[in-house]
Amino acid sequence: FRTIPSDKEFNPARAMLLRNFNWTRVGTVTHIDPKHSWTHNNLRDVLVAAGIKCHVSKTFDSNVSEVIHSLLKEDIRIILGNFDELVARRLFCTAYKMDFYGVHYQWIIPGWFEEGWWKVNHRNDPDVTCTDDEMFKSVNGYISVDVLPLSNKMVATVSGRLPLVYQQEYESRIG
Repeated sequence: FRTIPSDKEFNPARAMLLRNFNWTRVGTVTHIDPKHSWTHNNLRDVLVAAGIKCHVSKTFDSNVSEVIHSLLKEDIRIILGNFDELVARRLFCTAYKMDFYGVHYQWIIPGWFEEGWWKVNHRNDPDVTCTDDEMFKSVNGYISVDVLPLSNKMVATVSGRLPLVYQQEYESRIG
């Protein structure tokens, strides 16, 4: 039983985000495992349906340098990633070392990572040799896609209802 949607359910939102910014040339980066591979396969279909060209689609197990090299070689600036925090730290550290970061690059990654996930000084991963400052430079500006929590403010939403009223209506409908 799931109480949150699978990562695959965010793919239409990712495509809409790309369309909103008129980003039609992208690359995808996916860590090889069943969860991320399933999401990635669906993402490619969603991108095609939205008229977005995926110029580089990399799946990998451990060689993150090769992934970043492929993105650089093809001059990919918009990257959609499907991976966990550990892999993300390795990718972003490698991206920093290969000068693949800054205002000319946009990463769109999962939003369920823990707060401060990119910090390395309290983790023991020999594959991440960047400092926290270097990691911050590398991750700065990424976009994460996640479930939007219900606000606890007493301000009317776009629907004209207060979040509490919406919550009560939702609960009455689901029993």
